[in-house]
Amino acid sequence: MWNQLLLNPEFIDSIYDITPKLNKVRVHSIELSQDGPVLKIRFDLDTLPSSPPKKWRQEYNKIQLTLTLIEISNLSLKEWRRDNILALHFQKKNNGRIEFSATGDSCNVSCICSFLRLDHISPYLN
Repeated sequence: MWNQLLLNPEFIDSIYDITPKLNKVRVHSIELSQDGPVLKIRFDLDTLPSSPPKKWRQEYNKIQLTLTLIEISNLSLKEWRRDNILALHFQKKNNGRIEFSATGDSCNVSCICSFLRLDHISPYLN
């Protein structure tokens, strides 16, 4: 699963008994930065945590995550629209790098990265 590729899987593993699938997520943004270089992808999960932290007391029906792909190469982006429902796939290759793809009817993104980090996770009411 994708959480096993994270540099910091502890928090996501602590709130989900079963790691949520990323086969149909709403992607809000993709951000590129020269520092790394990195790609940040911000998206919603419909799967709510089985053991949410106590500080998440407010009502919510979505979980938003930001994942950062570090030391990216071979970046490809085709189409970007208003509503991007994508399937996110992460696969560790023999050379230790991670192959990333995000595919859907409206958008296709792919790249290779060296590291994957969970940068942000928060609940919200949609």
